[in-house]
Amino acid sequence: MLNEGTKVEAGTPELGQNMPITEQLQFGELLSRELLQLLTHLKDLIECKQTKPEIKQYEQKIKHIVNLIFEFLVKILTEEGLWNESEENVKATAQKILEFSLSTHLQFDSHWAKPSYHNEIHILTVIYAFLKVFFALLLKNKDIFQIRNTLNTWNHESEISESSTSPITLGEFALAMIMALATHDLGNILQEIQEQEGENPKVIFHEVYNAEGAEERSQAIASVLITKFNQAVDEAKIQQIKRLVQHLIEQTKFQPNPNLTEKGAWWLLVQIIDQIGGNVVLLSTNPNYYVSTVAGLIIEILTVRAANGINLTNFLNFIAPRLKILVPDEEEAKKILALLSDKKFNLLTDPYLNQATEENFDYIVEILKKAFPDHQVITDETNQAFLTISQ
Repeated sequence: MLNEGTKVEAGTPELGQNMPITEQLQFGELLSRELLQLLTHLKDLIECKQTKPEIKQYEQKIKHIVNLIFEFLVKILTEEGLWNESEENVKATAQKILEFSLSTHLQFDSHWAKPSYHNEIHILTVIYAFLKVFFALLLKNKDIFQIRNTLNTWNHESEISESSTSPITLGEFALAMIMALATHDLGNILQEIQEQEGENPKVIFHEVYNAEGAEERSQAIASVLITKFNQAVDEAKIQQIKRLVQHLIEQTKFQPNPNLTEKGAWWLLVQIIDQIGGNVVLLSTNPNYYVSTVAGLIIEILTVRAANGINLTNFLNFIAPRLKILVPDEEEAKKILALLSDKKFNLLTDPYLNQATEENFDYIVEILKKAFPDHQVITDETNQAFLTISQ
């Protein structure tokens, strides 16, 4: 393993070396405003989704957000001297993959016609959460998840094993992360994708959400998409990106009680972005939609497997308890929570993190009654915590 602080790219300027401190601070403020603008557009998209918009208008909003994501990423990398023209192809590949994923999720969601959790909004919120982390790493020099050191180790091990011809740059890692987040849930809604003439592969949908083997399907789908959309002649670099993306998708597997000492590269980063980051973004911008996604997750679960009961409190009060499991050190967990929420939530005990209220219970029950019209929805009269679907 390389020493802490070793730079990822040889010859890369130190942080803050490119321009005077005053200009750097001004540029940081500009990027902060652009990140806020992205969040504003994301908030607008969520509100638009709740009104069941005209599809073309909704797709245009999504396309604008995608453009903002990559514009922001290139600006922040350029500011730190970490962007070069050779990465333009990887960026174009990542953008096409994200556009494909969002379109596919939206298509499935239109047929699903119920509240859902694994949809285009989830993909965009987790990518936004990652950009928050990446922004803090570069301009604020807060590498909470040790991304630089882990990337150094990854490149060092790849060099030793001769599985790479050149190191993965920090910019390539960020783009690979976007590809992984874009595709990590496609296995939940797709059986596979098939090559065909034209711009996009043919998608073969599941009839319902299918979590069994979803990560493996997502890895296979991501591999096909990278090959399809990557126009570079450097086959070795394509294989490098594929291997990294597949590794990152592997890290999304949910484990109720993970053994933290056995986890590999970037596991904690991916787990927190996927499970905590997206939910924090939703809860801090649109609590009503957040609760409906909880209902959507329950619907997905009950559609694919029987369950005697669903503990609504556990679902609605997921963020803080799960963050404690992933990051047992309370001070570190609080830092992560504050970063992802723009300091709206600074304490794990913040009552607003717990949405397990009688009003929200009733709201979810009504959603479930509509989703399962041939079943009876029963709640425990004592605390309304358990929900049962029965014939």
